[in-house]
This record gives sequence, C-alpha cells and structure tokens, in this order.
Amino acid sequence: MPELIRPELNELSFLSKMLGSRRTMDWCGSTISFPKDKWADFYKEYVEADPKDKFFRLIYCPGCNDFVGAVCYQWNQEFSRYDLGLLIDAGRRFCGYGRWALEAIKKTAAKSGISSLWVTIQKNNTAIDFLEKYGFVKEKEDGEILLEYCELSA
Repeated sequence: MPELIRPELNELSFLSKMLGSRRTMDWCGSTISFPKDKWADFYKEYVEADPKDKFFRLIYCPGCNDFVGAVCYQWNQEFSRYDLGLLIDAGRRFCGYGRWALEAIKKTAAKSGISSLWVTIQKNNTAIDFLEKYGFVKEKEDGEILLEYCELSA
C-alpha cells in the first residue's frame, strides 16, 4: 500500500527529477526547473505549512522502495478555493498510485475542514477522464481550459 510521506529536504530531489522529465511532464508541454537552491524555500512554504493553507507530500511505494509521485493542495486566494496538484512519475503510471493518492489527498483535505478541491486542466489532457471517474465534475470551460471540482466529505 502506498504512503504519503512528508519528505526530508534532500528527498525533494525526486520532485526535481519528475519536474525535469519530459516524459513525466508531457501533459503540460514543458519541463519545470526546480534547482536545489529553491528547495529550502519550497520546503518551508509547502511541506511545513499549516494543512489548512497548503499541503505537500511525496507518494512512496514500500514494495518498490521508492517514491512514485507527489500530491498537494493549496489555498488560491484569487479564486477563494483549494487547488489540487497530483503528479505521478511517467514510469509508474497506470499502476493505481494516482487513484490511491487522489483518495488519500481528498481524505487529508476533508480532515483539515476543506470542503472541495479544484483542478484547472487543459481540455485535451487525458487526466480528465481519471478525475471525473473519481468524483470531479466540470464546472466551467474557457477555451482550451476546464475547471473541475470535487466535493469532499469528512
């Protein structure tokens, strides 16, 4: 069974590796640079945050003895909502980690008093079917972008 792990600072190397992987980041069209000199600020802002504002964890597979992805949510002040982020390493997709992590993050958010999670996603992203299969509903469509949400229960 996978686990949500509060990473040590040096374990952010896995996140950096995923964000820098063309295969893992193909859904957004480009990689994201996450150099080591940014890790401490990220750690303080996301990993050590109050879970009512922000939450970040790595997804660990004990059977693989390795990290397989990352999941987070954060308060979006501009739109007064909690935005969800979920990223599974390309080599570990279609193994159930995303489904497990989505359910885990929904439970974690609900325990923090959060009533819904939101995702902004491109209309051609294959993750839409996945999200809708696990409770997300289309709220708004704007050009190439969809806004989806999922109501949470405690």
